[in-house]
Amino acid sequence: MKIGDLVTVKKCTDISDCGCFFCHHKSSRIGLVSSEADDNPPWRWVVEFDCGEWELSSTECEVISESR
Repeated sequence: MKIGDLVTVKKCTDISDCGCFFCHHKSSRIGLVSSEADDNPPWRWVVEFDCGEWELSSTECEVISESR
């Protein structure tokens, strides 16, 4: 995962009672990796979604299109 990659976050299993960031904002769950997280471990990234930015690890999302 790197800056410029397009990523997607897995859908929640029970969205009827889910209060997570993505379900709460009815997000498409597709985002663009914009930077490394401030605390800067190599596995944390800031991702811009249609509902705002969120910090994720590379294990919490899947790259659907790599930047060049």
